[in-house]
Amino acid sequence: MPIFDFQCQDCGKSFDKMLSYMDKDKVHCPECDSSNLKQLLSSFNTTRGGTKTNKLPGPDSCGGCSNSGCPMRF
Repeated sequence: MPIFDFQCQDCGKSFDKMLSYMDKDKVHCPECDSSNLKQLLSSFNTTRGGTKTNKLPGPDSCGGCSNSGCPMRF
């Protein structure tokens, strides 16, 4: 089941919730109970073989390419 990140547009609280895709429109803010929420962009990991975690490339896992125009270069 995916984890979705939200921010309440009424009180500003950010929070995450594990729920099915079909239920994400039924979420309420845990602080003020508002349903006026904005879904935030979340990063994610994938697991293969049950134990190995593959993360998206980032500053500490970049291959160190020399291309200065590379979008993965920080």
